[in-house]
Amino acid sequence: MEYVMLKLGLESHLGPIGQIHGKSFDAEVGYAKIKVLPLYHSAVAIYNRSKKDLLIKDFQMLKQL
Repeated sequence: MEYVMLKLGLESHLGPIGQIHGKSFDAEVGYAKIKVLPLYHSAVAIYNRSKKDLLIKDFQMLKQL
């Protein structure tokens, strides 16, 4: 995630995935304005069952965007 955030000029918003997941950030690339939505990797639900509900909420945010 760090690489993407730095490439898109979002370094001021960079932080641990636990703090930035599920938050939408606006960025601009050469051809368009885009939204960046950091998410947990889907495997987190397998290795850490307590994160499953967070993962579901993050995916629901995708529907809204």
